[in-house]
Amino acid sequence: MLPNRETCGGCAKEGTEMSQKNRKTSEYRLNIGCGAQVVDGWVNVDYAIGARLSKIPLFTALNRMVGIFNVRWDPRILIHDLRKPLPFKSNSVYVVYLSHTLEHLNREDGH
Repeated sequence: MLPNRETCGGCAKEGTEMSQKNRKTSEYRLNIGCGAQVVDGWVNVDYAIGARLSKIPLFTALNRMVGIFNVRWDPRILIHDLRKPLPFKSNSVYVVYLSHTLEHLNREDGH
């Protein structure tokens, strides 16, 4: 079950991925491979082409007119390639939610 407002802890300041910290514990809650499922109070991470392109204002405007992608990507998504280390200090993540993500990585990516 995807985390929801009742289970995710403190809410974050809108529009800032790295500010999405749990205010009570100062630990991050990660929703990795979030797709369009952005959860308030969590750091939502994805690397889908649609999420990456949505960071380009001209593409976003063009997509609204033409409808290349039928998904509106939330601007709070942290774009990150999971083949690289996550940008968080050790022991700063409290919980990780990961769904439909591992199958997109191959064995060599895990080394």
